[in-house]
Amino acid sequence: KVPLFVHPEATLIVKGQKGQPIELRMAEDSGAFISVYGNLYMTDVNVIGWSLSQNGPSIFIDREKFRPFFLFSSDSKAYVGRSSFRHLGYSFRKSYGLTFSSSVKMVQENAAVPRPTGWLIDNVFEDLYYGFYSYEADDVVIIGNEYKNNIVYGIDTHDRSRRLIIANND
Repeated sequence: KVPLFVHPEATLIVKGQKGQPIELRMAEDSGAFISVYGNLYMTDVNVIGWSLSQNGPSIFIDREKFRPFFLFSSDSKAYVGRSSFRHLGYSFRKSYGLTFSSSVKMVQENAAVPRPTGWLIDNVFEDLYYGFYSYEADDVVIIGNEYKNNIVYGIDTHDRSRRLIIANND
């Protein structure tokens, strides 16, 4: 129900069991999002943007209406497999659904801070503002995912993202 910040020296692990995923509902009503500057390991999880007031999914109404999101920022590492992400993101800076983007402030303070990176393998991304968005991300692997009914794009590898591997996605 609230925003979650993963510190650069922290790791968040969210794990279901193969064939028995757990559900993670992120409440739009209270402004929930997850901002990762450390590490995230996630397998067998169904992530859903959720409206508490409607007791249902966070349905896209317009581009400026808040919906929960994930942000992977400078120095973050994300390893996500066999999971689904639904009803996330809207049109506000770095809040697009699943975003890998360098932090301007961190880079200004220390140009050596690594860019966000990670692996997204065998996931489903549905009804996100952008199914995947990157800005100044490095070495992200996007393999075997399904992107469906996303609002703007399925995959948008934006400015200055480098060495991405994108293969066998629908």
